[in-house]
Amino acid sequence: MDDHGELEGHAATLRAFGEQTGASRVVLVLDRGRRESVMLDWSGGDLLDLVQGEQVRGLAAGAAEPRALPELRRLPPVDVDLPQGSVTGAIGTLPRLAGWMHALVAGFGGRSVVTAEWDTTDPGASMTLAARAGEPLLVALGDQHFELPGGAAP
Repeated sequence: MDDHGELEGHAATLRAFGEQTGASRVVLVLDRGRRESVMLDWSGGDLLDLVQGEQVRGLAAGAAEPRALPELRRLPPVDVDLPQGSVTGAIGTLPRLAGWMHALVAGFGGRSVVTAEWDTTDPGASMTLAARAGEPLLVALGDQHFELPGGAAP
């Protein structure tokens, strides 16, 4: 597959993940070995931002089929308490999101990183998860960052 076709497939996969999980934004920093890294940024719709070096251009997510993903679904928003750095929600929400994030990033290979952002019950606070294969999942609430206990990639 040529570079453009590969990137279109990645774009379709990010869009599918975002739409199926209810994420408001999904970003991939793609490790391409010795070649320059690229960033794909999905914030809804069919068009993603593709960043290569100093260049930013649109990339259609509907031009390719997404790769196979685990069964995904929208989960209820979590409650966050920023001063306490706590997240509460339905039982299993964070472990389920962690598993989905690790499954997503594993398909991109190398030291690629995926972040995804979800709305919470607090309109002023979103929750962002960051995953890289073989490393613990990171959770960001506002300016606070945490490693998810037991959230290491398989």
